[in-house]
Amino acid sequence: DFQGIAVLEGVAAGAMPLVPERLAYPEFFPESCCYTSGEGERDSLVSAVVRYAEAKQIGECLPVPDISALSWRNMAARYEQLLTRVAKA
Repeated sequence: DFQGIAVLEGVAAGAMPLVPERLAYPEFFPESCCYTSGEGERDSLVSAVVRYAEAKQIGECLPVPDISALSWRNMAARYEQLLTRVAKA
């Protein structure tokens, strides 16, 4: 899942994602960051790119999704608990 990790790294650095409305992306990003996949995908992607470009052109600042809940600072204790539980099993 290297592509998904790259998207998360970009968003963590302040990039606005534009991702397909499939896989786990809708779980992490609002509808405004997703384009329709499947039939009509190309048109949906083009429309989304145009929407982003128009917003940038008029100086509109699109809010970057907050993914801080996925940071190591927030996830470390949970991983430790899970790994400890697995190790004891």
